[in-house]
Formats: sequence, C-alpha cells, structure tokens
Amino acid sequence: MAVQPLVNRDARIRSSFRLRRIRIRSRSWRPRHADTQAIPKTELPANQAARAAWVKLGGRQRHAIRWSFNATLHRAAATYRQQRRSWCTRLRLSPRGAMHAVVIGFAFFIAVSDGFSLSLGSPKAVPSAHVPAKSEYADRTKPRIPFPYPVPAATRRDPRLNGLDNGPRLVTPTQESGPMFVDAYVIQPHDTLRAIATRYGLRVESLVGSNTLGAWITIGDTIRIPRRDGVIHTVVVEETVNQIAQAYQVDAAMIRTYAPNQLDRGQALRPGQELFIPEAPLPADRRPSMDRADSVATPMVMVQTDAQLWSGPGTIYKRTATVQHGAQLRAVAHHNGWLQVQADAGLMWVEQHQIQTPDSVIERVPEATDLPPAPPTWFWPTIGSVSSPFGQRALTVNGGTFHNGIDIANREGTPIYAIRRGTVIEAGWCRGFGYCVKLQHDDDFTSTYGHMMSQPLVVEGQWVEGGEPIGLMGTTYDAAGGGYSTGPHLHLTLKVDGQAVDPLRWLPSSR
Repeated sequence: MAVQPLVNRDARIRSSFRLRRIRIRSRSWRPRHADTQAIPKTELPANQAARAAWVKLGGRQRHAIRWSFNATLHRAAATYRQQRRSWCTRLRLSPRGAMHAVVIGFAFFIAVSDGFSLSLGSPKAVPSAHVPAKSEYADRTKPRIPFPYPVPAATRRDPRLNGLDNGPRLVTPTQESGPMFVDAYVIQPHDTLRAIATRYGLRVESLVGSNTLGAWITIGDTIRIPRRDGVIHTVVVEETVNQIAQAYQVDAAMIRTYAPNQLDRGQALRPGQELFIPEAPLPADRRPSMDRADSVATPMVMVQTDAQLWSGPGTIYKRTATVQHGAQLRAVAHHNGWLQVQADAGLMWVEQHQIQTPDSVIERVPEATDLPPAPPTWFWPTIGSVSSPFGQRALTVNGGTFHNGIDIANREGTPIYAIRRGTVIEAGWCRGFGYCVKLQHDDDFTSTYGHMMSQPLVVEGQWVEGGEPIGLMGTTYDAAGGGYSTGPHLHLTLKVDGQAVDPLRWLPSSR
C-alpha cells in the first residue's frame, strides 16, 4: 500500500483542527527544547494534551498520532462549546429556551407600553391639540386611535420622516369627557374679566363668547366658565356642522369630536342647541376692548322712591326720564353726591339720596372721570332795561295786545349778542321786524332778534357761540308786515317747539 505524503497528512490534520475552531501548529514547527518546553497555562486542556503528544512523538508513529489527535479534538471541541454556552449553563437554559425567553419578553414590552415609533431618526414630540390647564382634569380618558380617523389638523404629523414613510402613528384626539362648563362663577367685588380668565387659564374672549355680558359686569352675577378656550354657538334652523365650522374658520371634525357637544355618534342638530367651538376666534364685533376687560365689577342699586334721571350730575342738566320705586339699576360711577347708573335709555344720573343702597356699596363704585359736557350757557342779548315784558300789555299792535317776547331799550347802535350757541337760519330784512336775525339752538329752541339798526353782522348758515355779537340795536320795522316801533330797542322772542315762552325763565338772573 502506498504511503501518503506527510504533507498531505499534515494538511488534513490542520483542516480537521480548523473545522473544530482549534488552533494547531504545522509539523514543520519544532521547539528548541521539545522536552522542556513550558505549556502556556492559558491553553485548553485538550490543546495541551495534543501539543504534548505532537512534541513527544516528533513525527514518528504517524498512524498513532493521527488517531490520538482525532480523539483529542473531539474533547477540545466539546469543552469549547461548553464555554460558549456559559451564560445559558448558569441559567440552566438551552439555546432554544433562551431565544423563546427573548421573544416572550419583547412581546410583553409591546403589550404594556403605548407602542413605539418605527422612525429611523430621533423621536419627536407629537403636538397635542389641547393640554388641560388644571390638574383635576388629568384623569380624563384619552383613547388612542390611528389615522385616518378624523383628527384636527393641528394634531396631525407627517408620517414620512427623512424621506421614509414610517406608517400611521397613534395620536391623541381632541375628545374631552365631562360637561361643557366646569364652573358657574359668582362675580365678587373688585373682579375683572381679565382676572377671572387668568384664574381659570382662559382668554378673556372665551368668557365673553360663553356668556351674554353687557358693557359692565355686575357684582353677584353668575358667568359660565368653559372647559377650554373657544366660543359658544346657538344652532339655528337648517344649520349644519360644516356651515358652522366655515363661519368660525375651524375644522368641522373639531366640533364633531368634542365630547361635550354630543355629536360623536352622528346626532342631528337641534334649533336652539348650544355647541362649543374649540379654539374658535370671537367675532370682531364681540371682542372686548382693553377698558372692558379691565373694568371692575359694579353693584346693583334699588330706587327707594320715584326718581328723576338726569343727563349729568346736577339739576342744571336736562331731565331725561323717571324711574319707579323698586327699580334696579346698575351703578357705574359716582360724583359729588350723584350716582351714574345704567338705564334702558343709556347712562343716566340720579341723586344718591334717592337710592336704597348702603354707603359701603357706593364706595365700591369708582369715581367718575368722564363727565358729560356742561349744558349750554345762556347770555343776556344786550345792555339795557326791559321796557315791555312777555304777555299781555296795554299797547295794541296789529290788532292784538299779547306780546310774544320782551323789549330791551337802549340807545341806537348798542351791540346785540346771541343768547345761546346755534346756527343762523335767517339774517336780513324780516317781515314785521325790519332787520333781524333768527337762530336755531339745541333742544328745539329758536330765538329772534328784531328792529336792528342795519344789516346783521352774521349770514345765514353761520355757526355762532353764545355771547357772540350778531348786530346793532335800532328801530327799523316792516309796517306792511304788521310791525311797529316806538324807539330804539331790541325785541327778543324765544320759542320751544314753535311755542313762544318767556325768555326771562332761561336768561341768567345777573346781567
């Protein structure tokens, strides 16, 4: 039988060691001192035995070393596998059991958590449509639903990240359980709309949009506090959710999915039903001004007797209305013993002694700073003495003895002044009076100045102030028109609503 070359046999031995992941040196390697060569302590026992046998035989007994190495390699491979499975040995698990434990643990993690994003990049926070401002609402149930369920555009996130489509993501919808309003707040002294809104974490517009408020808030009134910012809308006949959403420029899904509206199951709208429009802006005509948002709450007062209401804080102003005993008015301001109240006709003034209200309540009302303008001032029309008063007289003119004005006599050329501010409606030669001026005043008053010396100093359509010169005293008259004059004087006629009245009732007592 032919003997195989030693080289081929060494190659087979090395191949056998390579398959078992055991390192072995070729036969051509020889230590300098084979019998005394120290065996490293880091080698496996099987490797040590194989190496000792190789050195001892030194290439002789070729067939014996071949079979001796095969047995040694089996033991070395078994020891190696045992060390590779050391952690499984400590847990007393087989490799298959260890894999099963990993899979079961991963499935448990998915079951108890909210899931995980498949994004390859760093996770990003998904914006939420609303974060409750109060901790007492933290226990609300927030079911998680995937797209394409209708969700407000503000909460949507593009599932494509870095150019990759990562699939649908779980988002939190705008649904909120509970009633539409979280509180009914009773307005206290010194409250303002801004302070109340800040206390509940809302905007002032949300309070105005959820309540019917006047120009002021009243102490003791109750206002509704909405759950979140938004506006209340009252449904009218044949109105749809889409039309309401378009009017307020919001997504219709925000109205349908808002739980207090009770439209999440396709319920039909009812006329008169109140819907809350989350995050909707208040219409421009209802937005509160800065002064209104910071105005302090005012009290209600009761009239103890029939009282007169005036246009200003004093009897010199015009009397506007009368209120009956027991009427309730909203106090707005006070000034010098007078109280400004809100009546049906607007802002009026009433004397404080006619109000059945303690002084402590009046003190809560602010001092009036914007007083109405003073009533028009009356002036004497000229300098002189009254030669003929208003009413019946002995002199007969144009077949009658009734004098519809007063005559003030003085020398010719004495200046004549307007008794009150107004507009010139006639200036020049007048029927019966000769040269004259007629003025139109406020409150339907008209005044006529007759028997002037010459052409007046003003023209028709001109505005004149009280006490402004308008002409000169004279004695002209129109005989064809029934006029008559006995000497230089001024004839003054004052009419209210076309009816002649005594000018002395309105002219000041001192000249």
